[in-house]
Amino acid sequence: MRAVWSAFPESPPYEGVLGADPKPIPHITVLKGPDDQLDEVERAVQGRLESSPIELIVREITISEKLSTNDGRWHLRDRVSLQPCL
Repeated sequence: MRAVWSAFPESPPYEGVLGADPKPIPHITVLKGPDDQLDEVERAVQGRLESSPIELIVREITISEKLSTNDGRWHLRDRVSLQPCL
């Protein structure tokens, strides 16, 4: 993340709201596109997950959207708090 920020200092991670030393926020981006493109992305992601499993605890889901009527940025649509399953 720091390497990308160094290459593009005018575009800080998370629009700069996390300060000068942001900690990465794990996230998944869901996209729209032709079925063949989505199938290719799904295979690539599935292959990576199978070769290097990730374990994590998800406490909240945020839903963002990019509207065609705004400035082209992603905007928060909703937050879903998840209750721990014991």
